[in-house]
Parts: sequence; C-alpha cells; structure tokens
Amino acid sequence: MRVTRLNPKISDAYFPHRPVISFLFKDQRQKGEGGDVNHIVNIRTQSASPLKSSSMEVFPPSRKHWLQKRREQEALILEQLPEITSQSFTLTWNLQTDPSSQQADSANRYWIIQHGERVIYREPARLEDYHRFELLARLLKQKYGDRIKDLVPAESREVETYLYGEFLGSVSRVHAARQRNFGQP
Repeated sequence: MRVTRLNPKISDAYFPHRPVISFLFKDQRQKGEGGDVNHIVNIRTQSASPLKSSSMEVFPPSRKHWLQKRREQEALILEQLPEITSQSFTLTWNLQTDPSSQQADSANRYWIIQHGERVIYREPARLEDYHRFELLARLLKQKYGDRIKDLVPAESREVETYLYGEFLGSVSRVHAARQRNFGQP
C-alpha cells in the first residue's frame, strides 16, 4: 500500500492551530469496478507546524508478526495473574470506573477480574469487548486449571453494554467461551 500525502487543510474551527494532514491510501490489493481502491485519512497534528511533504510505504503486519505479538501479550497476562490458594473458585468479570476521574468517559473504564473482593487483573475496557472475555477465559483456565469453575460477567447494565455492545452474536460468544473453558452454560 502506498501512502501519498495531500495538501494540509485547516478545517476545524475548534483547533485552527493544529492543521489536518490528509493522506491518500492507494490499495492495489483491493480491486473495485474502477480499478484501485483509494482511501483518504485525515490526521490532526499535535503541533502547529505541518509535516513535511513525504511519501512512504505502509505494509499491514504479517500474520506471523501478529501471532508473535499475541503470544507475547498472553505470556505477559499469565505472568501478571497471581496465585490463588483456593482449591475451587469462581471469578467475576466486572467493570470499574476510575474513582480519581471526574468524568465517566470510556477512557476511565477498566475490566477487572475479581476473586471475591480481590482484583486479580485489570485492563482498559472498550465497547464490544467479548473477544477479550474469550481470551482471558482461556488464559485463566490455562493458569488455574480445574480449580477455576467459572468466569461470570457481573450483572449490571454497564457491564452488559461494554461486554456485548450491539453485536448480536456477542452473547453467544461469551456463553460459548464459558462452556468451552469451564463447562458452564
């Protein structure tokens, strides 16, 4: 994919001191009826000085590179999980809002996994995060084996909104992850 920089535009009345840089992505791998598929992306710079005109090659990460990064992330999560001495236990998947923040925006929400009242894992929450539930359920089973009996999403509207989102298949994906890893319905 070749990225070509277009002329900078200052189009936002709220941040006139930060120019918008437009890039034209010409993806030759995707052929439409008219030939190459073009994508225009606008990026607001962080400083008042515009970027110099340039052209660069952008390549999507290879599957091998993606899998390596995923394995590294999984290893880091497994390393962070604490030991639990209970012979049999159930964990809770919950949503926590940062208490130090005055605003309840999505940047201040975190998924937490709890053993009773103890938080054993925490990560930023995003909408429709059912795929993170699937990953963490698998890693929890890998770490704790047969001692872990279930990972139960907390029953609250906010947890449901962030975990399931608007994707109709997300509820069944979470149920399938629980069934696959813990044998729970």
